[in-house]
Parts: sequence; C-alpha cells; structure tokens
Amino acid sequence: MPGGSAEAWPYIKDIFQAIAAKVDNEPCCDWVGENGAGHFVKMVHNGIEYGDMQLIAEAYSLLKDGADLTHDEMAESLSVLFANRPKLLTFRYNSLPKLIVPKRISAKNKEVYNIQAKTLLWTTDVFAEWNKGALDSYLIEITSHILKFKDENKQTLLPNIRDAAGQVC
Repeated sequence: MPGGSAEAWPYIKDIFQAIAAKVDNEPCCDWVGENGAGHFVKMVHNGIEYGDMQLIAEAYSLLKDGADLTHDEMAESLSVLFANRPKLLTFRYNSLPKLIVPKRISAKNKEVYNIQAKTLLWTTDVFAEWNKGALDSYLIEITSHILKFKDENKQTLLPNIRDAAGQVC
C-alpha cells in the first residue's frame, strides 16, 4: 500500500514487491497514489479488519451466551442459519430471537431450548463456511482453528485466555 511521490516509486518498487505477499505469483503491492494515499488505503484495510473482528466477537457471543454452546459445538454450524445460502450467513426472522432469549427465561424453558438448539447442529464448521464466501478473511479462518484447538489436557484454549492487558510474572 505504498503511496507518496510517483517519481520515487520506480526506485523502491522492486524492493517492496520482493517482500510483499503474493497471490498467483503476483505481488500484493503497488503504488496507490500521492499525498497520503497509502495511509488512506491502510485505513480502509484496517476498517475492514475491525469489521471482521466485530463479526467474530458478536457471533461468538451469540453462540456462547445466547445459544449456550460449548466451544466444540461452536465449531459446528447451526443449519438453520445456512438454509438455502450455505456460503453467506442468513438469519431468519424466527431463528434470531431464539439465540438471544435463553438468558431471560426460566430454567425449565432453557432446558427445552437447549434440546431444540442441539437438534439444529450439523457437522459444518460455521467459521470455515463463512470464510468461503463474501466474508473470506484470515481472521475468520483462524477463528475456526482456535475454537477447535485443545491443549495437552484436551481442554479448549479460549476459556484459558485472560481477558485483560498485562503480563503475568
């Protein structure tokens, strides 16, 4: 995403393109314009990444807190969300409220809900499916792997990560 002087680009082009990521053997790097154009492109790129991270966080929250799924269950998809459109996430009007209601209902109703939710599970990895369509993203791809990862004690990784900044000494 280099920007700046058009006259300078030929002098640094080979260096930048040699170290850039490649797709089909072509470098993912080219001059984008003068006067901060590179910064603007990077800002748009970061905005897309933050959107991906928000999508991942909200999907995780819905599946964990709303549907009360374990990490193993999250690594599978809710087939109702993919009916007729397997490559794009589609919420049906009647299915979304079911995902967010259990925190607000009685234990008896929650038990019934959990039985219903578990019957909707198929063996397709929800984040892997998202990564095949319009939501194709490295962050979504690795989320799929992180949800499945188990430590040496066969425990999922995510619950063991502290939600706090700082180092443990």
